[in-house]
Amino acid sequence: MPGGPPKLTADYRERLLAAVRQRPCCLGRPYSLWTLRRLADYLAELTGIRLSYETVRVALKAGGVVLSRPQHTTSSSDPEYRVKKRRSSRPATISPPMPPSIYADEFNLRWLPTLRVLWSPRGQQVMIPTPGQPDKYYGIGAVDYHTGKTVVHFERRKRRKEIAALLEALLAKHPTGTVYVAWDNAGTHEDDEVEEVVRAAAGRLVRPYLPTYRPWLTPVEMLWRHFRREVTHRECFATKQALLAAAKDFFARHNQQPHTILSVIGSKAMKPICLYVGVPPYAGRQGIRAQRDSMRHTIPKQA
Repeated sequence: MPGGPPKLTADYRERLLAAVRQRPCCLGRPYSLWTLRRLADYLAELTGIRLSYETVRVALKAGGVVLSRPQHTTSSSDPEYRVKKRRSSRPATISPPMPPSIYADEFNLRWLPTLRVLWSPRGQQVMIPTPGQPDKYYGIGAVDYHTGKTVVHFERRKRRKEIAALLEALLAKHPTGTVYVAWDNAGTHEDDEVEEVVRAAAGRLVRPYLPTYRPWLTPVEMLWRHFRREVTHRECFATKQALLAAAKDFFARHNQQPHTILSVIGSKAMKPICLYVGVPPYAGRQGIRAQRDSMRHTIPKQA
């Protein structure tokens, strides 16, 4: 007997190809990079048709859209720009006392878009516009490993003064108890201004230092990576103020949903443990499935 009509319609293909050729933020999505999952979710909202990620990938491939790495492009009013660019591109002839609860670090916030692979027509390289005069800010922030809450400041420079301001903000956010802040032993993380904050905390601020150039020891590095993937990858903002606004909105939005941050940084704090009560040991999987909805109790795992 013939099966039902295919879910993948011609209208779905057209909408899929039209969506993947636009930036997600232009369609009102809160991210800058398309993935198969996001495309499937967006098209499901748009058409009411839910397809698997593999079906979406096959449809993209049939439409000549594949993953490729883009390239920066720069515009200039100088009529000799191309000649000068070719000339300039020629080769020249010449261990902590206890597990810390807060991890802190800095990251660069560049106006120049970061490049990652994206969906594009086969054989064509997408050109990402760049600002005429690249500029950057510094993000100085921290994430609580047990709650997922973040405190992030954006500054023009990352000196001891800005580091001390972050420590003061963390102490204000945790008015009682001992605050453990772990970061690497860079020179800006110590000296007079930082030590003054430590002395004023009267023993409430403990700073376990991690080895330098060991990003895998700092969970906050995974948060910075997630931030770039969601905000700055392939996105050239019209102004520096728009870039800062998007960065601040990202952390404000995720502070309302700290469980997403816990997942990003790999924390197991408050991970739900499901206990099925009243199921006899001989019931097997079918017995568990039958009573799962009515007999489930979620108990948060203490950090």
